[in-house]
Parts: sequence; C-alpha cells; structure tokens
Amino acid sequence: MKKAIFISIILLSYFAVFSQNDPTIYDPQAKEVLDNLADKLEGKNARLYFLYSFYNAQDSSSTDYYGYLFAKDDDKYKVMVPNVEVFSDGVKTYSYNKKNNEMNITFVDPSSDLAYTPQKLITIYKSGFKYSYRGEITYDAKVKVNGQITTKSKNCHVVDLYPENPKKSAFSIIRIWIDKDANELVSVKYQHNSGIEEVVEILNFEIDVNINDDIFIFDPSKYPSDLDVIDFTED
Repeated sequence: MKKAIFISIILLSYFAVFSQNDPTIYDPQAKEVLDNLADKLEGKNARLYFLYSFYNAQDSSSTDYYGYLFAKDDDKYKVMVPNVEVFSDGVKTYSYNKKNNEMNITFVDPSSDLAYTPQKLITIYKSGFKYSYRGEITYDAKVKVNGQITTKSKNCHVVDLYPENPKKSAFSIIRIWIDKDANELVSVKYQHNSGIEEVVEILNFEIDVNINDDIFIFDPSKYPSDLDVIDFTED
C-alpha cells in the first residue's frame, strides 16, 4: 500500500509546485513562482534522483528509500524504487512488482488522480488548487554530489497548495520548496487528511538529458521467464 501511494506521489511531486496562511486565495506571488518553474520545465526531458519518506501518525510507522524518475515528451515516464517499477509509453502503464514477480498492464487513464503524466503535473496548480506564498527561507537541502549524499543551504521560495474541494482530495495541504536562485524544485511535503505525511526530496535534477525510448517499453526478455503478466488491456 505504501509503495502504491508513493508511486502516485512521486509522479505528482515531479512538477507539483507551493502558497500563505489563508487557503481561500489565489496568491499572485505564488503563481508567479509556480509559473516560472513550469516555464522552465515544460516539454523538457528530465531525470531525477530522489529520497522518499513516509510517516503515518496513526501508528507511528515510517519508511524511506531512494529512487529515480525519468520523463520524456508529454506522456512518457518511468519510476524506479526498490522492488517496484512503474512506466508508461503514453498509451499503457506497466507496473512491475519484483517480490511478486508480477507485471500489471493497464491503459492510461487521463482522468485518474493516480495517472498524472509529467506534462500534466507541470501545470497541476492551475486547476484544482488554491495557492499561497509563504515567503523565503534558507533550506538545508539534501543533494547528491560525486555519488555522495550531503547537505547544501539553498535560498528557497515556499508555496502551499490547498485543494479547491477538500472533501474530494486526499491531501489537506501540499508544501513545496523551490530554489530561488536556480529555479529548481527542491522538496515537496504532502499532508493527508488521514494523518499520513509524505516528503519527496530531489537530490539531483537534470533536464534536457538524452533518454532512450526503450526504457518506456515493456520488453519481456528483460524480466524473469516465469513473470506473471496480468494484462487488463486485452479483451
């Protein structure tokens, strides 16, 4: 369950961007910050290395792990975390669970909250969210340098997103840190109405990189010969 929640979260956090104390407004300063980031990322190939952290206040359980996200064009992506891969060629989505040796194949559903494509996520704040600018802070961000994880102080904009319809949203608030100087996504924190908190920290973010289309295509030869394929796209 945690991995399933995480996959949707990391796709969402790929381009989800922040807002102030009053959740009833559409803050123009927050919008300007979000627009600037969206303009920089729109239509770009990207490769991210991230740290994902999960905390459940109900039972005090927590977990964290590292992963990669590759994104290309408007609708191709691949997320890789321990024992799980999720990737899409724009038409179908493939979900591989290594422990279960199982591959689920479904059609992409553009209307699904769990089917955000990177292109949609760039502009997620433009529909369904209110936003408020919280200010600037010095943020000790985790970064990957020469293969090592370290910290680096960054001057960050802080923006909050609030769902326009809280009763239909799993989130109560999404808080985003954006590097003011580099105009880069630094960290995203999701607070659920259920007491779950999730944080995605971007340790390395590269854009305009070359990404081979092969990584978005299901090639059975790259998986165990006894792989259990469950194809929901077949009649």
